[in-house]
Amino acid sequence: MRRPGPKKGPADAQTSAGTLCHRAPLHQHGADRSSGFRIIPGNGLPTQSAVAGLFAPRSPVPGYGDGIATESHRVPGCPPGVGFLADAPRVFKNRRGAPPSIWHDDCLFFTVKKRLAILHANCQGEPLARALQASPEFNAAFTPRVFLNYAREPIPAEALASCGLFLHQHLGPEWGELASDALLRRLPAATPRLCIPNMFFRGPWPLWSGEPGFDYRDKLLDKLLAMGLPRRDILHVYLHTPLAAKFDLSALLAETVRTERARQTRTSVPYLDHVLEHFRERPLFLTVNHPVAELILLAAAGVLAHLGFAPMDPARLGGFTTGYEEFHLPIHPQAAEFYGLAYGRQDTRYPTYGRERNFQEYAAAYVDCRLAGIDDFIGYLRAVSA
Repeated sequence: MRRPGPKKGPADAQTSAGTLCHRAPLHQHGADRSSGFRIIPGNGLPTQSAVAGLFAPRSPVPGYGDGIATESHRVPGCPPGVGFLADAPRVFKNRRGAPPSIWHDDCLFFTVKKRLAILHANCQGEPLARALQASPEFNAAFTPRVFLNYAREPIPAEALASCGLFLHQHLGPEWGELASDALLRRLPAATPRLCIPNMFFRGPWPLWSGEPGFDYRDKLLDKLLAMGLPRRDILHVYLHTPLAAKFDLSALLAETVRTERARQTRTSVPYLDHVLEHFRERPLFLTVNHPVAELILLAAAGVLAHLGFAPMDPARLGGFTTGYEEFHLPIHPQAAEFYGLAYGRQDTRYPTYGRERNFQEYAAAYVDCRLAGIDDFIGYLRAVSA
C-alpha cells in the first residue's frame, strides 16, 4: 500500500517553482507573476497539454525565457514509482518511459533552471548582481555571474551561447576580444543586452591620480616625495598649503563631471544627476570608483525598469552593503570646505583597512609607505592596522 502524499492546496505556487496536484483546477495553482511563466487555465484534472502551459514563457524583453530547461522533484512524501518526471519543457513521462495517462493523488514539484545573466563589469558588478537578486522577478528568471573586465577575465564561449541577459560596462576596441562590440557580436541575436553604468567620480578628491604603481595616488604628495623633502616637511606642506591657490579646484570638479557625462551617454541607466544633486550632502563614493550602496541600488533599479520588472521592495534591501566599506578614501579638509561638503572635516575618521584614521594620519601612512619603498599600500595599511 502506498503511503499518502502531503496535502496541497491551491496556493502552492512559488516564485521560481510550482507544486501541481489534481485536487484543484490548474488555474488555482497560478504561478507567481515573478516566475515569468503562465499557466493555461483548466477545469478539473490537469492534462499533459495543460501542464505544458506552465513552461510557456512570457516575453517582457526579446529572448526572455528562451531555452529554459526544467527539472522535477517529488514533494516530500510522494511515493516512489508513481507520477511523472519532466525531461524538458513540454516533455513528460513516467519512470517506465511511457506517456503519462493518469495523475495520481500526490504532487510533483517542478523547478525552473534560471537563465544565465552575465555581468561584464568591474568591482561594481558583484554588488550590482546581489542587488538585482533582491528582485523576486529577476531572481526567478536569472542566475547572475560576474566576469571582471579589468582583470581581463575571459568569458567562455558556452557562457555567451547560453546567455539570457548580458549586462556590460562599455569597453573600447583597445580591449580586443573583451571589447564590448566584440562580445556583443558573439551573443545569440535574441539575447537582451544593456550597457550598465561604470560609475566614477573624483569630486571630493581633486588630487587623486590614476598613475599606476601605487594605490590611491595623490598628485601633491607624489610631487613632494619626488622632491626628496624630509617626512616632516612633506606633511607640513601637504596639510597646510592653500589648495585653492595651487590648484583650480573648480576646474577639476568640472572636468570629472564632464568626463562622467560622456560615459553616461553609453548607458540607459542614469545616475550622474543624482550624484550632483546629493554629493555635497552625504558621501556617495567610498573611493573614486567605489560607489556607496545607494548608487548601486539606484543602478539596479534602472536595470529592473529597463527589463520591465517591478521596483524592488525596500524591505528586502535593509542592510545592503557593497562589500567595500572597509575603506573610505579620506578627503582633504580643504577640498571638503571648498566644495561645501557636509562631511570631510579635519577630525573626521575614516575606515582604512582595519583602523580608523583621520586625514592627517592617513597622509602620514601614505608617506611612510612610500619612503619605505613599499608599493602595496593596501597591504601596508592592513599590516600596520593589525
